[in-house]
Amino acid sequence: MRRGFLLCLSVCLALALCACSAQSVYTVTRDGKDYTVDREAGTISDGQYTYGFEFSGDSRAYEVTIEYPNESTYWWEQNGTGIGYGGWSEGYYESAYAKGDTLREVLLEKAPRARSGNAGVGFFIILLGLFGAVWPRAAWALSYGWRFKDAEPSEAALVVNRVCGGALALLGLVVLVV
Repeated sequence: MRRGFLLCLSVCLALALCACSAQSVYTVTRDGKDYTVDREAGTISDGQYTYGFEFSGDSRAYEVTIEYPNESTYWWEQNGTGIGYGGWSEGYYESAYAKGDTLREVLLEKAPRARSGNAGVGFFIILLGLFGAVWPRAAWALSYGWRFKDAEPSEAALVVNRVCGGALALLGLVVLVV
């Protein structure tokens, strides 16, 4: 029982640590040009100019504002259904600067993925699967054992519970990630 609890705790800790692994500084190549994004500083650099930005939301629904070196701005709002709108301020059409659409695409390259809202379902499936894998006798008793008096599960039933529990835990991970 203690071993099963430690296994469940380890899986939950690993999943929590995976959620914190977003890169802060990265490079994206777009239209033959390299752009360096620093999310902590809120800047994008194309090697010649540095643009400031504010980004909130995820890859599906977001708001972005980009400030150019001449203090003009480009902004875009995208809702979750794929419909978006935006605009720019005076001075935006300086030919030497990167276009706002290009910089927005650079930011979206590594934007947080939109969550489907299945985290609770995923964790429930994982816990259910771990229960069957770690305690196959208890899982058998809850599913079949209560129907019969003084019955014991066969070795095959215990193996099937372990395998199905492991498969169910993996399915829960898929639901959690996708």
